[in-house]
Amino acid sequence: MNATSLRGALLAALACVLVGASFTANSVLGDYPYAGGQALRYGLAALLLVPFLRRDPDSATARLRNLARRQWGRIALLAAVGMVGFNLAVLAAEQSAEPAVPGVFVGCAPIVVGVLVPLLDGRRPARVTLYAAGLVAVGAFTVQGWGRTDLAGVLFSVGALVGEVGFAVLAVPVLRPLGPKLLAATVCGVAAVESALLGLLLDGGSFLRAPTTGEATALLWQAVVVTVIGFVCWYSGMQRIGAERATLFSGLIPVSAALTAPLVGAGTYGLAQGAGSLLVGAGVAYGSGVLGRRGPSGGGGPPPPPPGSPGSRTHGDRAEDRAGSPAEPVAVGLTAGGLALVLSFSIGFGGFMFVIAVALQQGLGLAAAGLSLAPMALAFFCASSAGPRLLRRHGTRVVTAGGLIQAVGIVVLALTAHYAWQGLGLWGLLPGVAIAGLGQGLQLPVLFRIMLSDVPRRGRGWAAV
Repeated sequence: MNATSLRGALLAALACVLVGASFTANSVLGDYPYAGGQALRYGLAALLLVPFLRRDPDSATARLRNLARRQWGRIALLAAVGMVGFNLAVLAAEQSAEPAVPGVFVGCAPIVVGVLVPLLDGRRPARVTLYAAGLVAVGAFTVQGWGRTDLAGVLFSVGALVGEVGFAVLAVPVLRPLGPKLLAATVCGVAAVESALLGLLLDGGSFLRAPTTGEATALLWQAVVVTVIGFVCWYSGMQRIGAERATLFSGLIPVSAALTAPLVGAGTYGLAQGAGSLLVGAGVAYGSGVLGRRGPSGGGGPPPPPPGSPGSRTHGDRAEDRAGSPAEPVAVGLTAGGLALVLSFSIGFGGFMFVIAVALQQGLGLAAAGLSLAPMALAFFCASSAGPRLLRRHGTRVVTAGGLIQAVGIVVLALTAHYAWQGLGLWGLLPGVAIAGLGQGLQLPVLFRIMLSDVPRRGRGWAAV
């Protein structure tokens, strides 16, 4: 690890430790209006960051003027999803779930970011990053455990995960033109306006009130330490080591919260917290390169060969060449690997669909059961329609993304059935079945393409039987 990477890792670690330590301050703000508190926090942070922008050699005003409308839209979405929406989702989740539940979902952010960022950038996800993200997620779960919840708590926790992922992913394209300090100041200003508008919409003129001494102290801590220092450190670290590796350090958030909770009598730090902290530390060290030398964060394999070289040709290209040879027979052995791939996938998901269909028919009736699975079919249709374009751009990495998305959908369905089985209806099933259908639609077209890639064109009808 060189000096730049080491500095980036330390900055990302400091930012996440500050966020984890701020959870004790959040408990003091339980009675303060949510939107008003966020507006004060982000507004004050934006004002505090303005003097630091004057030290930059490039004019902050000029850089902001050079942003395109699409980039301004991304900044607005970053503030809405990754800041205002994230905090609102955590607060809403804790109304019906124990705090550990949204914490476990947010702990999965390194895995999602480790897959999503490379795919959006046209790269293959790095195995080292994915392995490290898995260690971090397991460690975060071990530190926090799994608390009591209901369907609303699960859904809002998923929203918190989306916010955490958005906070990293949406910032990537605007971090380079703005830099860490200007980006932090800009998103804080936008988030303050969005919070104020949300407060006026929900609470009217009562969304702001004079805070008590304890509330004012907590707001100052969040604005100065967590937002000004934490955001600048986070974006500075992400600029140096990339979003995938920086998000690994979010596993330090529950560790920091668990370490500081006993100081205010809000929890204990026991054997489980210690073991989870070690897992998080191992994942962060492995993924950041402390435990050994590694290539670029998005490597995932050697660079592609030059266009036109033999190695640059895909399975589909070679299959098309063989299809032009009239003398080559259809060989059963050529399809064995593809048949095994599709067979294993079909058995697993087919069994799942059989069980859930029978259970829904027994609980909801034939018509309602069919309607409850309609979102899955619609999501599958949309994903499979976009499959050819995604396949040309990202290759077979689409299968990996589809598998992960489908796994998330199945987990959401399982949690929904476990915690809300008695009153389960069409709307409760909607998120899980739609996500699962989306993931399946990304996989099947590509899987069949892989299966048929080694079969001559004139034999593909037989192979698809």
